[in-house]
Amino acid sequence: MNNIDRLEATYLPLKVGGIDFYNPFCVGSGPTVKTVDMIRKIDRAGWGAAFIKLTIDPEPYISNEPRYRWWKKYKMHTFTAEKRIKLDEALRICEQGKKFARTTKIFSNITYDGPDGLDGWVRMAKAFEEAGADGNELNMCCPNMSYNVEVCGEDSRHCTGASMGKNPQMVADVVKAVKEESSIPLFVKLTPEGGNIAEVAQAAYRAGADVVSSVGNRLGMPPIPDIENPLASPIRLQKNPSLTDLTGPWLKPLALRDVYEIRLLNGSQAAICGYGGMSNWKDYVEMIMFGADLVGICTDTMIRGYDFLYKEIILLKEYLERHNYQSVTELRDLLVPHIRTAQTLELEQAVAYVMEEKCIGCEVCIPIGHCYAIEMVKGEGWKGRNKKGMVARVNPYNCTGCSTCFDLCPTDCFEWKPVPADRRDIPV
Repeated sequence: MNNIDRLEATYLPLKVGGIDFYNPFCVGSGPTVKTVDMIRKIDRAGWGAAFIKLTIDPEPYISNEPRYRWWKKYKMHTFTAEKRIKLDEALRICEQGKKFARTTKIFSNITYDGPDGLDGWVRMAKAFEEAGADGNELNMCCPNMSYNVEVCGEDSRHCTGASMGKNPQMVADVVKAVKEESSIPLFVKLTPEGGNIAEVAQAAYRAGADVVSSVGNRLGMPPIPDIENPLASPIRLQKNPSLTDLTGPWLKPLALRDVYEIRLLNGSQAAICGYGGMSNWKDYVEMIMFGADLVGICTDTMIRGYDFLYKEIILLKEYLERHNYQSVTELRDLLVPHIRTAQTLELEQAVAYVMEEKCIGCEVCIPIGHCYAIEMVKGEGWKGRNKKGMVARVNPYNCTGCSTCFDLCPTDCFEWKPVPADRRDIPV
């Protein structure tokens, strides 16, 4: 596909936070938005926006050569060390990127950590505005700076990223100060680490934020590859075990919840950029249905580059056409009003039944610890199920309908049948 066709394929326009976006897909602030050449590749691939890698002023107090690891087994990406960008470097990336960007809006991602307090935040924001940025993004999310130090029980003497993002008043103060002095749209990227992301988002909106972004990472412990040598670092070229920033597809359920909570508390007028765990067009649709206006991708660009976007958008457009949607914005919040609490769930009643012609007698369903309904019996006319000719069978009087057997079965041999009419109680 040539560049013109690719640009046409990725055109899915919408307006969010006062900005006309070519499409709702953004390359999030991170290692794939740290050079002018990367901005060029992002633009050629047709992305709607790019958020420059976290820029810290003054000199970053934690900045090391990167240490990443992609855990294929867990579909999880981790990083323990990262090189931060200085202000003058980021401004140059912004200025040069704006000269050639066609589809891609360019945003900062900033943290101030000096003695000037709010004035320092304002100064950084205005510098990016003068450099031509389409908007600023305040970083109130990074968990691998002062928050990492706090979790390890030490005093970092700093308060950046997730340390600030847990505090509604601190977030509101910075947002208000920047909005009063800057004329371009303001995004605020928040952490879920404090368990109150929706409330912090509310404070940010009330202080004047145009868009709130969720974040696609959590601070946690990486797996131990060799349990016989647990003190060895699981991260290559790193001597010590440590906390790590966790991202990747495993995170999506939590990321969807973050966006849902922000939308639920802040209403339909709030603009949201959703991040976390997405790797294909179906994931993007889910994020939008739970409340996102824009979709931010970071980890997937580290693994796959930038050029996959047009294929995903083509599939998304086909989905919209199949369901007679005129715009991607019609998907937004589609699921939000339908989410039920545990108290108001409507449960259907049925029991599992084994289709013996599909059962291979593997017995994978037999050890299910909470189930007393499945047993192995002699197959009726079906030979070769296993060495003894046995198949699984469900006692409908003991089945609770938990569905675990459906998920474990390698041959999809289970189906639902009505609860026996003479069954009085559902066992627990």
